[in-house]
Amino acid sequence: MTRTKLCFRLVVVFLFVLWVTSFLLLQRNVVKETGPVTTEASFPEEVKELVLMNPSLAVEEKRKIENELKDSSKKELSSIVTTPKEEEEEKYSLGETYKNPEIIRNGCSVTVLLVDPRVFSQRRNSELWYSFESMAVNMIPIETTCVIIQTSFVCHHTSSEAIYEKIKSHSLKGFRSLIDKGNVRVVHLDYSNYRIHSACNWNVNRLFMHPNYWEDEFLELDSDHVLVIQHDSVLCHSFNVSRWNDLAFIGGVWPPRPGLHNNPFPRQGVCNAIPEYWNKWKGPGAKSLSYVCNEDGLAPLGNGGFSFRSRNWMKRVINNCPSPFVSTPKRDCSIQEDYPEDIYFAVGMRGFNAPMPTAIEAALFGVEMIFLEKVIEYYPSRTTNISNVVLKRWGDLHKFNEMQKSLTTVPIGMHKPWWYHDRKVLSSEFMKRECPFLEHILPK
Repeated sequence: MTRTKLCFRLVVVFLFVLWVTSFLLLQRNVVKETGPVTTEASFPEEVKELVLMNPSLAVEEKRKIENELKDSSKKELSSIVTTPKEEEEEKYSLGETYKNPEIIRNGCSVTVLLVDPRVFSQRRNSELWYSFESMAVNMIPIETTCVIIQTSFVCHHTSSEAIYEKIKSHSLKGFRSLIDKGNVRVVHLDYSNYRIHSACNWNVNRLFMHPNYWEDEFLELDSDHVLVIQHDSVLCHSFNVSRWNDLAFIGGVWPPRPGLHNNPFPRQGVCNAIPEYWNKWKGPGAKSLSYVCNEDGLAPLGNGGFSFRSRNWMKRVINNCPSPFVSTPKRDCSIQEDYPEDIYFAVGMRGFNAPMPTAIEAALFGVEMIFLEKVIEYYPSRTTNISNVVLKRWGDLHKFNEMQKSLTTVPIGMHKPWWYHDRKVLSSEFMKRECPFLEHILPK
């Protein structure tokens, strides 16, 4: 090789390396300022001429440079373009207050209430967690559904933090989500305020019939309407509270006579007992209450274990006709016996003319003793169109029509139905489909 050719090749290589270095520096600065450059590289005219004169010399270098430019562009692009991570929803800890920002701003659309001093003793497979879960997956609107767990922090000689942790760790997915959103509060109920003498055994009658309970144990954020549940309650399908909050008290329908459906109380039958009790309470000078059954579909109802109540109406009944077993009696309303709270409110609501559901409406809401088909038999209505009632209260006529094929209307919820109904019916495939959480609360 002559000295001239050698010098010429050295010049070509030098110019080529110089151009590559300049181009890469320029490319890197452009990527940082304006984003990655995706157009093909263009070579300076001087280098093009040298390459044309000596193509065999520059082919390999050109290929390496093009590959390096592509790799460089990809690296710069990956360093600049990142996929933003979705912000995780904030999770709140349990406590005695609600923490959901929407609830704090606008209040609760409905408050669900469970009263149980022994929550801490519940096992992981306890029916209580399935009762909570059935509620969490069926309430509408769930976003602003509030839950109060009133329990005892002293019954088991443990800390509030231990109770919070037990509830959170044992809860199922839907109810756990409500906890994380800040919709649930757990409070210690001072039982001594309500003439209760045991930290671990509470008489719910004393609580619910006390003149201070429905005010003092609730926050301003809590709704007027309260859904009362117990560990042996279950929601079967959707409960849209806006379809029911025009009523003062809703519970399962009672049979008209004693002895029907394993119900021995009261001895004269509830249809006779309600007006009899009211007329005795108010005395001869007050307006009497007439027979409450078979008057175009009206029926006696109560069942406090699964009920939907207006706190304002609870307070109205209590303040106007207090029980002497929890409060100071009034002269114009004399109660002599210690009645169960659901009987007490069943009488008081009728006596004070509260807005109450018809027998069909109550049976669509809940069942303890009798399903809708028996309710219609015991308390017929000459004017009620059942389809219209279903649309008004359920908003889903198709579900109702499908149930009619099995001759049983499964309500929104139930309370310990095994006391009054055949276990074969409650364990049937039909019931598992229409009330999927029921099998988890049935006694083993």
